[in-house]
Amino acid sequence: MNLMEKMKKIAKICLLSYLEVLPILIQEYNADILNDNWGKECYSKFLADVAEDVKRKIEEKMITTDSEEAAD
Repeated sequence: MNLMEKMKKIAKICLLSYLEVLPILIQEYNADILNDNWGKECYSKFLADVAEDVKRKIEEKMITTDSEEAAD
C-alpha cells in the first residue's frame, strides 16, 4: 500500500468516525446526563478507560511498527 492509499484510508476512517461514531457517542452521553448516570465517579472511570485503551493501542502500534521495520 503506497502513501496515497494509506492517507485515503485514514481520511475515510476519520470521516466515518465523525459521521457515524461521534453522533452515537453524543446521543448516549446526553441520555446518560438526562438519566443522572453521568457524575464525577463515572467521568473518572471513563477517563481511566480511555487512557488504558489509548496506551494499549499505542503499544500495539509500536510492536507493529517494530515488526515492519525488522522485515525491511
